[in-house]
Amino acid sequence: GLPLAAAPSGLARRLVGLASEATNVSRRNAEVGHFCDQWKAFVRGSFRDGSATVSERRQSFLQATETLLPLWSEKANLENRAAIANARAELEEMMVRRQEANQQIAESHRLRGELR
Repeated sequence: GLPLAAAPSGLARRLVGLASEATNVSRRNAEVGHFCDQWKAFVRGSFRDGSATVSERRQSFLQATETLLPLWSEKANLENRAAIANARAELEEMMVRRQEANQQIAESHRLRGELR
């Protein structure tokens, strides 16, 4: 048989867990987006300062953005894992239905053979 984690109930629990994680990641990504919006406003609003200051602020923004990029991709990764877990659960359900149908067909053939 399949490992317990691959059974529909195990996959369903994993899917619920991933959905919960995705909510937390969405909240954090919204905060990160707000942070970046503030940074952009700060950098754009600094044109009254000298070009060296503007350049320094832009460099600081780019470094912060580079640091945060992995966080942005984390949500997409969680959504992909949730979609895969859902597809696996659906596949497992179809395989169980197929096995049940095959058993019913075999039983039908057996009964038909007994009637002859």
